[in-house]
Amino acid sequence: RLPARSVRLVVIDPPYGFFPHSHGHHHWSWDRQWPDTFWQSLMIQIRRVLDKNGRLLVFSVRDFSDHVSRMVLPQVYGSDQGFQRLLWHHGEKTNCQNPHMLMQDYEEMLVYSRKSDREHLKKPSRTRNAQLTTFNVSRDPLDSGGDRPTMKPLQLMERLIENMTDADDLVVDVTA
Repeated sequence: RLPARSVRLVVIDPPYGFFPHSHGHHHWSWDRQWPDTFWQSLMIQIRRVLDKNGRLLVFSVRDFSDHVSRMVLPQVYGSDQGFQRLLWHHGEKTNCQNPHMLMQDYEEMLVYSRKSDREHLKKPSRTRNAQLTTFNVSRDPLDSGGDRPTMKPLQLMERLIENMTDADDLVVDVTA
C-alpha cells in the first residue's frame, strides 16, 4: 500500500473498449472497457496517493477522452482541475475496423493536474501547435502486434516521465 500523497505521477493506459465490438473474437479480450464503478474506485485511490503537485497521465483516443474526463474530473481534482492535452504521433496508421480509430496515426495523452500547478513540461517536444505538444516516437515493431499490441515505447515513456517529474519522484503505472 502506497503512503498518502507520495506519488508525483500516475500513468494509466486503460483499455478503450473498441476492439471487442469491432472484431468479435477473444484475441482482443484484453480491450474490454472498465466499468464506471472500477474507474471510480481507481480514482479514489489515485486521489489518495497523489502529492499536492501530482499529475495523472491517461493514454486515450478520440471519443474515449470524453469518458475519461467524466470519470477523472470530479473524482480526483474536483473544481481545482487543470488539463493539458498531448499527442503521441507514432506514424503507424491503424487498420482497425472501428470508426473511432480508423487510419489514426496518433494517440492522445491527457494530463490532469491542479489548476494551481501551472508548471509546464520541462523539455517540450520540438513540435508545438498552440497549446498542443506532440511527441514523435515510433512504435517498437516488436510490440505493435501480437500479445501486446498497445505497448508504449520506452523512449516515449522516458520522455514523459523526465518532463513531468524530478529525479526522486515516485511514478506509478497502474496498468503495467
